[in-house]
Amino acid sequence: MLLKIKYFVTFVFILLAAFIFLESSLMQNTVTNGFVAEAQTLSGKVLFKNNCARCHGDDGTGGKGPNLT
Repeated sequence: MLLKIKYFVTFVFILLAAFIFLESSLMQNTVTNGFVAEAQTLSGKVLFKNNCARCHGDDGTGGKGPNLT
């Protein structure tokens, strides 16, 4: 009987550890894949125009922000 309890406790511990590992892995991949998937659909030129050009100029030569060329 004591051996069965030890096996049960070990099984529950392994199951819990696997669940925690998989849950954290899935959470990390969701955030990472969401960002990567969105960024991969846009070209660098579009990303620069949408996020950087207002300060660094359309050609990156400066303005409000420093010259990036």
